[in-house]
Amino acid sequence: MQVRRHADRVALALMEAVEWFDWGRWQVEVYDPKGRPVWLRAFQDVDIDVDLKAA
Repeated sequence: MQVRRHADRVALALMEAVEWFDWGRWQVEVYDPKGRPVWLRAFQDVDIDVDLKAA
């Protein structure tokens, strides 16, 4: 799923930029153009094997 992979990359990029922060209560929320939620991903559930450079 492309949305899930993108959400994981966004979360990982932020976690790599600020490694010392407690990410336990953070999440990525993805909405469609009409503002409807389409994906919710807790930072702690992010797939750490996601390739950050992949499209």
